[in-house]
Amino acid sequence: MASRSQDGERVCFLHVGAPKTGSTAIQHFLVNNHVALAQFGAHYSLAGRCSWRPGHHEFSAQLRAEADVDTRVGAIASVVDEIRAEDARTAIVSAEDLVIADQGRFPAVRDAFEAIGYRVKVVLYARAHADYVESIYCEAVKHGLRQPFARFLDDVIERGLVSQPGVSLPVAFSTLAERFATCFGSDAIIVRGYRRYGEPVSLVRDFMSAIGVDTTRDDGSFVWPSRYDNPRLPTADVARLVGGVGTEKRIELAGRAGEEPFAPLTADERLRITDRFDGDAALLVERWGVDPQTFHSIVHAESESTWRARELFHAVNAE
Repeated sequence: MASRSQDGERVCFLHVGAPKTGSTAIQHFLVNNHVALAQFGAHYSLAGRCSWRPGHHEFSAQLRAEADVDTRVGAIASVVDEIRAEDARTAIVSAEDLVIADQGRFPAVRDAFEAIGYRVKVVLYARAHADYVESIYCEAVKHGLRQPFARFLDDVIERGLVSQPGVSLPVAFSTLAERFATCFGSDAIIVRGYRRYGEPVSLVRDFMSAIGVDTTRDDGSFVWPSRYDNPRLPTADVARLVGGVGTEKRIELAGRAGEEPFAPLTADERLRITDRFDGDAALLVERWGVDPQTFHSIVHAESESTWRARELFHAVNAE
């Protein structure tokens, strides 16, 4: 059954990402199973979502706007009003860009939900740091980043941040968890381990378990995902976007290697990242109960095509 404390409190689960931890797959599942979820006492709000994305990105945009947040109007008010009207035991709000929202505005959200009888609990996913650095760079390139990967990596190692115009995202997941714990309390923070390999069904089931929905009771009502919705770009596409002298010629020479998923890190670079964020991984395991297997960095096959793809991207970056 849906999550409920012993005193019968209603809970609003705020799924905050982090980015590139399967959030879109979870959101699509929640959208596609809106009716089935109601049978488990869970409600995924229609309000606060934009027309072209399955998450509550209008809700999160209000928390990132320059103007002071007013939960009595706008997307936040719409979400709160809908959840109050539905009166489900469990409500779910999901937007991965909540991790970059101003934490000074979280109390207003907490108070708005408490005013309608819901306690907020936060769900955050963490992943192996080396794989995360590759994935978040690839996603940033999709959205306009043109910084060479080597420079991006050096910045992450030195500052512990992914920085883009208007965005500063800590790579240390425990830092993100603490941001929310400051407002909502440590006992309201649920940190799970994301592992990229495997089917998205496993991730979705893990999320459902985290919010207390027992999917083993599924009578066939749920529509389960068959693929991830926002996969990593192949190396050739990243190289084209970043650009450089002779890019197309190098891609042509790389042949099929350019179609390998973007994974330019060498063994030494992976070790640099692992060493840099070893303390974060330990804290996530000890304080937040994350499965230690989460931080066993993914080892890519050392095939000839993989190495050629890496060489392609490093060459493009050097130009």
